Amino acid sequence: MQVNDGSVNPSLNRRTWFLLGLGLNNLGNNFYYIGLPLLVYKLSGSATSMGIMAIIEVLPVLLLGPFIGTIVDRLDSKKILLVSSILQAVIMAVFFGVSNIQDSTAIVYIVYILGGITATNVQFNKITIFTIVPKLFHNNLKAGNAKISSVTTSTELFSPFIASFFIGLMGLFSLFLFNCITSVWFALIIVKAQILDEKKQPAPFDFSSFIRDTTKGFKVFVHSRPLLLLIIIVAISNLGDAGLIQLLMYYMAEDFHLSNASISFIIGISGIGAFLGTFFPRFTNKMTIGHTLFIGLLLNNVGIFLLLIKSWPIIAVGLFIANVGGIIYGISQNTIIHMVAEKDMLARVNSSLKLLVQITKPISISMLMFSANAFGAYFGIVVCVSFAVITTAVMIITKFYNFELEDKKIRGE
Repeated sequence: MQVNDGSVNPSLNRRTWFLLGLGLNNLGNNFYYIGLPLLVYKLSGSATSMGIMAIIEVLPVLLLGPFIGTIVDRLDSKKILLVSSILQAVIMAVFFGVSNIQDSTAIVYIVYILGGITATNVQFNKITIFTIVPKLFHNNLKAGNAKISSVTTSTELFSPFIASFFIGLMGLFSLFLFNCITSVWFALIIVKAQILDEKKQPAPFDFSSFIRDTTKGFKVFVHSRPLLLLIIIVAISNLGDAGLIQLLMYYMAEDFHLSNASISFIIGISGIGAFLGTFFPRFTNKMTIGHTLFIGLLLNNVGIFLLLIKSWPIIAVGLFIANVGGIIYGISQNTIIHMVAEKDMLARVNSSLKLLVQITKPISISMLMFSANAFGAYFGIVVCVSFAVITTAVMIITKFYNFELEDKKIRGE
């Protein structure tokens, strides 16, 4: 019989604090992503400058992602999150200051530099959060990943509306001020929640060992059948549908002559599907993660198949269903990595997968849009459906949905 000492469940308490802090921090970061291109345009008046800023924000994932993963695996997670949050707050304070300056092209270059630093900093933050999920939700990784996805998707869904209110009420500078405050808040939460108890001693830096450790993040996929199959399925599915939104925007405008407002509304409503999809893994604890992954992939592909029906209401429903399945699919991917990868390899495996996603996205957009321009938008949908068929076939042929999850080391139960 357990003795109740009258204290609050520390594990539950720190999870609640962490999710609360993460939600506000994500909201602040989303405000930053909304405010940054507006700030660049305000300072330069140039669409080209906005495009350059967008490229700078992507470069840290493409060029530094695997190295960031290695650093995160080597250092103490709590210290990384604290330093990351404080640095974010400092940079947002600078953005807050320059947001009141009118038409200064010279300052745009400073914004470029700070934007690149922020993008790198956010990657450290995201990858580190991924690695601490097993520490917070070790008894139910699937539900833990689903809760974090609920927080992430809800802030992504509502942040544009809240940001527009802030801009209308107080101006553009308020977005950076809010992110500064939420970053400080998240740093305090990290201390309050006591996310990590153990102290990880940083390994002495040696360039050759650092590169060797980084390459292990790629090699682990070759030596682990579940991870190898996962990365193959993710690569194929991402090639087929990473550019789906851009294709549908062109399709609905070109073939159905819908207004920009109508297209935006359809895409916005479909985002609710992603939020609702985060609840499915939380209430299917008895279902293996392989089957959860398969259901998510099937729902995603069913939604894509519905796009073949030449009716814009059906297309809207299909996109909604695809978003429901897509988020379940994504949550399952994260959970499989948490279950299969070694504890000290989580950041590298996650950053390697993110790198794959970032590489396949522009390829997918280019391929689908080229198909649409050359042969019509509907042909682009057919190409997307073809990739959906391939991913489903790979999943069934390899029986990936039945991969072993009962090992005590994996399940921790």
